[in-house]
Amino acid sequence: VGLRNTLANSSGNPALLAYNKSSLVSFGLLANQQKQSNLAYQFNGSAYYQWNASMGFGVRARPMYSRSFPTEEKLQAYQGQAFLSYALNDSIFLSFGIGPSLASRVGGISSYSLSAYASVGIVYDKFTFGIS
Repeated sequence: VGLRNTLANSSGNPALLAYNKSSLVSFGLLANQQKQSNLAYQFNGSAYYQWNASMGFGVRARPMYSRSFPTEEKLQAYQGQAFLSYALNDSIFLSFGIGPSLASRVGGISSYSLSAYASVGIVYDKFTFGIS
């Protein structure tokens, strides 16, 4: 993801948050229903604090997978991470994060694992590129 929009980067590529040099708090809710299945909700949110001119830190939670089955069974997976974004210079930005991932079904948590990521953002004139 290589967008310069702050809200897009909070869930897409947090490395580019260091480019925007602003703090943010965001929250979202998506509700969907397929045919005769039950209504499924997906929550997401993030908070980012720009600590100084080249570094900031934050937390985010986002859905990774959601599917409603025709019966009452639902599976939803979420990923939560604490992350650090850093500007190497005016064109290259890095981000690293770690946190839990969990899958839940009606009645309890099914599985839990630790997730980590690294991302790079490159901004040059009107060109923006990002990879996670």
